Amino acid sequence: MNNRWEKLGRALLAASLVATASIHATGTAAASETAEAIPSATSSLSSDPIAEPSPSVSPSPSSSPSDPAAAADQSPSTAAAETPEDTAIPPTPTPTPDRSLEISEAVFLRDAARVQALLAEGLDPNTVVPVPAPKEWLRANDDNLLSYYLSRETGFTILMLACGQGNVEMVDILLAAGADPHRRSKRSRVFPLHLATQAKSIEIMRRLMKIEPGSEAARTRIAVSLSTQTASLWRDGECLAVTPISSGRTSHPTPKGEYLVTDKYKTWKSTIYKVPMPYFLRLSCGEVGLHAGNLPGYPASHGCIRLPAKTAKSFYETVPVGTYVKVE
Repeated sequence: MNNRWEKLGRALLAASLVATASIHATGTAAASETAEAIPSATSSLSSDPIAEPSPSVSPSPSSSPSDPAAAADQSPSTAAAETPEDTAIPPTPTPTPDRSLEISEAVFLRDAARVQALLAEGLDPNTVVPVPAPKEWLRANDDNLLSYYLSRETGFTILMLACGQGNVEMVDILLAAGADPHRRSKRSRVFPLHLATQAKSIEIMRRLMKIEPGSEAARTRIAVSLSTQTASLWRDGECLAVTPISSGRTSHPTPKGEYLVTDKYKTWKSTIYKVPMPYFLRLSCGEVGLHAGNLPGYPASHGCIRLPAKTAKSFYETVPVGTYVKVE
């Protein structure tokens, strides 16, 4: 009996030793494989350029440098720059409304206070009137020529409109704001002075021509008498000369009225009749003027005022542009 238990004890001891030896051998092999794997992994990491950290960036201890999350953590500014929500989008500019009709209407209605307010807001004193103008403007206007310009004349400015209306106050406002008195329209090539002559406004013409009070032009005038067929030159209230004339014949009468000398030409040729008209003094941008010509003793011209040659030369040399002329 005792031998039996002794044999069983020796068998158990032998099995225990065998198991211990197997476990020890397995652990040694695993340790050897791990030791061999560590240098290989270290070599792989040292040769991988991604694993090289930037000197100014410390790698996260909780993640590998090749980890995408860690790379994102290392480059926060780059990630932020690529975020659509953080990209600044410039606002769409609001188009500036066209207020040309607004200031044009104020000029047409002779609303000086409104025009001054709009100019103070920055509206252009050279604003072009939109064409065709509103129909109520054309119906309210009794000037056929001005209605023509308002219906189809491109480049027709608000200063031209004020001049065509004979509105002295409005012209003063626009000129003070910087309106260009020399600008021409695009279609008919009209200009503010031309519109002022159509309106027969001597005051506006003087402003556009910059004839200052007390100037030589302001102190000089010419009086033409159709009934006596004479003309006289005056300065500072003193008569300097009286001369015979020949005005327009019955079929082409010289128009009566008030004018300013707007141009002077030493030599001029009629664009209508192709005849020379020396020492021509044009009246208010029109076709009529004073010039040297034949004097038969009665009205014989096609509308102009003919003077003796010597008198015409003297007037040309003496009379400045802007001189007032009255024909009656």
